[in-house]
Amino acid sequence: QRRVMGAIQMMFILLITTLASLAFAQSNMSCSKASACEPWDLTQGPFCSRGNFMNLRLGIDIAPENSYYKYAQQNSEATYAACVVVDQISAVTLIDAGRYVGTIVGNGTESNVTQITTSTTTTTPTSTTGVYTHSFTRYLGEAWLSAYGFGGNDNIAFPTKNMSTGTTMIFSNATSICRDGRLPFVNFLVLKASLSNGRFTYTADNNQPTGVGFDPTCIDGVCQLNSDNKCIGTSGNQNCAVCMNPDELHDSSIQIWMSYGGTDSLGKTLMSYTSNPLNYRKYAGSSAYSQLSSSL
Repeated sequence: QRRVMGAIQMMFILLITTLASLAFAQSNMSCSKASACEPWDLTQGPFCSRGNFMNLRLGIDIAPENSYYKYAQQNSEATYAACVVVDQISAVTLIDAGRYVGTIVGNGTESNVTQITTSTTTTTPTSTTGVYTHSFTRYLGEAWLSAYGFGGNDNIAFPTKNMSTGTTMIFSNATSICRDGRLPFVNFLVLKASLSNGRFTYTADNNQPTGVGFDPTCIDGVCQLNSDNKCIGTSGNQNCAVCMNPDELHDSSIQIWMSYGGTDSLGKTLMSYTSNPLNYRKYAGSSAYSQLSSSL
């Protein structure tokens, strides 16, 4: 039984590595309306067909201290974009996401924060030792990640926090969750898109897209991938989080698995949701999850 379990874990991790290379290659493709579908646009499309590209855009909240330093203006969100292939499970990595949402370079003193957020020019932090120090942001209570177009009818483009499964919490500065001054950060997510004839459908009761959004990796406050990890988020929309110090968070990325269900614009059945990583949790356990969350 151990040999079989080990073989399953090795195959699982190998698949992740292969998909990661594929996702990076796709991120360089054009995602214009002429070449990539947008299933949330019910009037114009283009609607999604199996094997074609879909425009995937993901936004994360930025710590106020980082906003001006990174963009020379007050932006509240950083955007990642990629072309993913419809019905091909893809692993997408949001590189350096941790440093945007929760850490700043320097000691976090008020003078540093004021300079970064109000000055019309920015300066590169210097280090006499060649090693930068990092601190947690003091102005962002929590950070969320949102999938553009995955919201309800109240705001399709930008999912509403605490209401839509198209957005989920990825960072919290609640010191009670972790120990030793660490804070929880979500570095692995599962995103699904259920289509009907290549487009989203919306429920009548709450106007949310059906079968669309982030699949929770926590159930009843317990991480389904590694019971040692913490859970953050709102009721019914919690995900596994790793407790990190500022340096660890600064070097962390987020990995997102994208899968599909339903039918495409030609009526073909979409099958990739059956390969959702959460379906393998009974085989993987904490060992495989550790490899999974560090493999991309």
